[in-house]
Amino acid sequence: MLRSSSNSTLAPRTCKFSQTCYQSLLEVVLLTSPRSWVFSDQMPDDMLGSVPYYSPAGSSTSKLQQGKTFNVTYGDGDNASGIVYTDKVVIGGVTAAELPVEAATSVSASILKNGGYSGLLGLGLPKGNQCQPERCEIFTEKEKSAFPAKVFCADLKNGAPGTFDFGYIDSSKYQGNIVYTVSWTHEYTYCLSLDLHGD
Repeated sequence: MLRSSSNSTLAPRTCKFSQTCYQSLLEVVLLTSPRSWVFSDQMPDDMLGSVPYYSPAGSSTSKLQQGKTFNVTYGDGDNASGIVYTDKVVIGGVTAAELPVEAATSVSASILKNGGYSGLLGLGLPKGNQCQPERCEIFTEKEKSAFPAKVFCADLKNGAPGTFDFGYIDSSKYQGNIVYTVSWTHEYTYCLSLDLHGD
């Protein structure tokens, strides 16, 4: 089982930037793309650094998805690939039974060099997920019934831990009024127009 740390155990729920796995801390980067994967013990020993990694053999709820793989290449040429399990995943108090967990078997050297995190958690549009031969469900899709509203919010802080809120907007975390703008989707990303003025 994968489990996230949280500063709220009641609905609505708040998820920190980390997950605990078998009582080890998995630091994950949250993205607005649907691409999720974690370092795993399926990687060669020389690729595994000091960051914690996913160990499916240590989980009684993990199941290998035979024939299912993932392969993602980013704009800078970085690449991660591997195999897929399902497992029980708890994020911010929300339990997702049999959520696909994409376990890396190989990642680019530059990703390893960046270090400091154990993988990525994608929150984007599900159709862009990189699993093959068919896409995997992502967390926000599989557990959408657990969220009071179809939103997630980021509270980012300089030099301090931040939080992501799933399914609600916490009015104590902003001042003034929220301004909405028209958005649209392109492939698997959210898009909006910016009018920037600078010196």
